[in-house]
Amino acid sequence: MSGNDELFLDHVAVVIPDLARAGQTYERLGFRLTPQSSHKGPLKPGGPLELFGSGNHCAMFSEGYLELLGITDPKRYTGEVTPQLQRYAGLHLVALGCRDARQAARELGQRLGAELGIRELGRDVPQAEGGTKPAVFRIVGLPAGTFTEAKLFLIEHATPEVLWQPALLEQPNGVTGLAGAVLCVASPAETRQKLSRILGREDAGSRFTLARGTLEIIDRREFSTRYGVEPRAVPMVAAARFTVGDTAATARYLRGQGVSFQEGGGRLWIGPEAAEGAIVEFLSPHERR
Repeated sequence: MSGNDELFLDHVAVVIPDLARAGQTYERLGFRLTPQSSHKGPLKPGGPLELFGSGNHCAMFSEGYLELLGITDPKRYTGEVTPQLQRYAGLHLVALGCRDARQAARELGQRLGAELGIRELGRDVPQAEGGTKPAVFRIVGLPAGTFTEAKLFLIEHATPEVLWQPALLEQPNGVTGLAGAVLCVASPAETRQKLSRILGREDAGSRFTLARGTLEIIDRREFSTRYGVEPRAVPMVAAARFTVGDTAATARYLRGQGVSFQEGGGRLWIGPEAAEGAIVEFLSPHERR
């Protein structure tokens, strides 16, 4: 099996202007969040890892994770969060996991006809037993303009044990894994062609099934029909989908927290007004796709 066959949905990120507020919001939704940590990377090629001025909270699952991403030091930060927030606050990042970033970069580069580099990033991650440990990531980005529908990239976790701590995995809302991401776009056919090229497979209709998790492509009309609201921007990452053990138990938890949601067809979802601009879906196990 080639490296491209092993691509899986690693995490999605909600980009928000107020990291502390977003943390409180998602804790109310039943996500157990990590303490804030700060991103690091080389400011010059080959240089040491230095603070970027961005940080996050994460909710870790047995399969994948959810990231809340924001700017922690506006004077230092020069990255993509600022223009993303100028478009909308909400889901922006979709990270596809790979086992070997170098091999994945070679294969993806061949499909795209480009030479792709690898960025090594990191952050100090608080540990349940106290203190922090360094986490290291290897990132394979896409050439500019390749996929404008989302911030899509490949990631290899060099230190997965630093992130996936057993004490963090049990979620009050019952989430066990990241099941998928839904993209709302102007031309689903065009976006499917792009994804087919990136993933190295034939057009799979509206849903691409990865080694773990799915990417679904819908248009504005389908978005409005499915979620009962209009998209605030197109294209956009419209929704994050999570598997739970029992949607009825998740519904009881959310009612207890005073969180409004809608339900039907074996799933329930929270609208963007209650989730920092994102739509958060919970799926029963038999609905997982």
